[in-house]
Amino acid sequence: MDDDAELNLPKVNRHEGLETISTAKFKLMLNPQLFEVREENIRDKGVDVVIELKHRDRYTNFRFVVQLKATATTPVNGDGSMSYPVEVSNIKYLMNYAMPAYYVLFDANAEIFYVEDSQVVNAKLESKYEKGELPDEFSIKFQRVLTPQIILEIHDENYKKGQLMRKLKPFMRFNLENKNISGSFTVNENQEIYSDDEICQYLEKFGVTLINKGKFRRVVELQQKCRGEIGSPFFHFVCGLAYYHLSQLFTALSHFKKADAGKSDFSPEITSLLRYYMQTAKYTLGMISQKEFQSELSLLMESKYLSLFLQVEKSYEKFVRGTYDLAERVKQFYAEMAAIKNDPASDENIKIIVDAQTLVAEGDILNNDLHRKLALMRIIPEGNFLLSDDMQNWLNLTREYDKRTHALRELASKQSNYLAYNTICINYIKVKYFTSVTSKYIHNANEETLYIDTALDEEELAVTRDQCQLLDAIINNYEAHESIENVITTLSLKYELLKFSGLNEDAENAAERMLELIEAYDLNALKVKYDRLINKGTTHELFLIFLKDRLLKMKEETKEFESLKQKIQEMDDLEAAAEKVNLGNCFQIQLMPLGMFKIPKNEVNRALEILHVFDQNAKSNFLAIWEMGIMPIANVHNDPIVTEGPVNGAVDFQGLDSMRNIYRIRAAFYDNKFLKIKRH
Repeated sequence: MDDDAELNLPKVNRHEGLETISTAKFKLMLNPQLFEVREENIRDKGVDVVIELKHRDRYTNFRFVVQLKATATTPVNGDGSMSYPVEVSNIKYLMNYAMPAYYVLFDANAEIFYVEDSQVVNAKLESKYEKGELPDEFSIKFQRVLTPQIILEIHDENYKKGQLMRKLKPFMRFNLENKNISGSFTVNENQEIYSDDEICQYLEKFGVTLINKGKFRRVVELQQKCRGEIGSPFFHFVCGLAYYHLSQLFTALSHFKKADAGKSDFSPEITSLLRYYMQTAKYTLGMISQKEFQSELSLLMESKYLSLFLQVEKSYEKFVRGTYDLAERVKQFYAEMAAIKNDPASDENIKIIVDAQTLVAEGDILNNDLHRKLALMRIIPEGNFLLSDDMQNWLNLTREYDKRTHALRELASKQSNYLAYNTICINYIKVKYFTSVTSKYIHNANEETLYIDTALDEEELAVTRDQCQLLDAIINNYEAHESIENVITTLSLKYELLKFSGLNEDAENAAERMLELIEAYDLNALKVKYDRLINKGTTHELFLIFLKDRLLKMKEETKEFESLKQKIQEMDDLEAAAEKVNLGNCFQIQLMPLGMFKIPKNEVNRALEILHVFDQNAKSNFLAIWEMGIMPIANVHNDPIVTEGPVNGAVDFQGLDSMRNIYRIRAAFYDNKFLKIKRH
């Protein structure tokens, strides 16, 4: 007889036994160093266990809940999963929990646990019954076996979620007392939180620094994390600059317009910079004509409130376009560059821009000087001899220029200022390119046949390849920063070098790449420049046209030059053959390069008038030297003569203009019987 049965004791509920077993086994699976398990046993509405996470031996109060199910009768599906029904109300109940929740199913026969995230379950439920009423029950397909590895992943995942919720609290408005909340915020895929206000404040403070360092993409990434129409005018100015340098000009203009609407808060210098970039973007997109663009820039450059960056541009333009004395222009340019560098608002970026622009100006001076020297060597037979010392001085200056360029490039590299580094390299290549063009073409020009040998030798081709290799590195750098306009500009220089070197196939490839980018980004103004460039608009092609025109003119000038030389020689011969006239009391003067002459003392003012000695101090010097019984020197390469002495000697010779002046003086001396002293 069964005593327990006779006593009518309660029978064991098989389901309750499974729940007890499953709960006990489930707890044993959880590492007590990582989890604190608390059973939910008061008015349970669908939550069996509350679990708190531990991290590095500390309680975190980050929690998740578990609804535990157990079965000994449910069959295993063919794919190894198990399907188990739960009440839909329970699914929705777990969804209302503010922390993560999981369903865990214990298979008593296999003694394994399955797990599924309640959010995944709810998503599948909503997807299946998207257009109809929800059922009372929903079958969950359990596919993930709860292994120690999965348990560890759940711990780490919920720890990150807990951290996220902690970060979110300051941004959540639970009541009217939380008055510090404004704007919106974004949570990215790495669960990082970005407040719109914080992004705006960051870019207002550090945006210009990021722009100066070429980190345009970083500015755009931050701006794109913001939601809605937010940001101060300066925030939009910074964002506009970033998009501008990435050649996203329509987006840049959108930000510039928002900045322009609030420009009353800007300093005059920032306002001028905003106007500059707005007009440049419009011109590049073809929204305004070149004439309108130049007119806007002219008005802008007249403003006394230029930013330091635009002051550099203006000073260089004044230096290049100025028509007054070169020495004075150079002096003024250096003074203005020094003033900009010493400005209290000048930072490392502005200072390196100043130095880079100074090198551009010096490169222009060196190349113009080379052009003049090479032309003089062709005009006068003794040119190579007369200019040898001066040419050596030019070479010394060029070596010094190369050293300073290299040093500035190294400085830009150390400062991680890739924009300045690239600009310095590009400008240096431009200078060397024009040096090669000038030297190659003038040396190989034949004024008789007008033929110019433009072929490069192997050494010259090697230089071109090295330069193109450096330009390729710069192009890759610009592409990495998505600075498309700079990519196109660098490609155009590469195209010129390749065309100059006769590497036409490579040049065409560079041209095709330029056109692709121009059309892809709707850079209409650059399309105009592109068309000019490929239609014989390279620097060397334009110089070749100029040189051929100049050679034609030189043929005529050479004729005139030789004719004047002949006439001067004839006057010398006539005076040498004539019977000498006793001039009595005379002064002597050395005319460079004509020789020594006698001038009657009562004719000195007439002689100074012929020499174009108009300066009163210069006149006084000549007269004082004569009174001391010394023979003065007048360099008649110069017109007017502003000082006594040889000045720069033959270096002052300016070609035909100087020869015309020399002939004028010699003829006047001949007519006035200021005789040349014959050397014995």
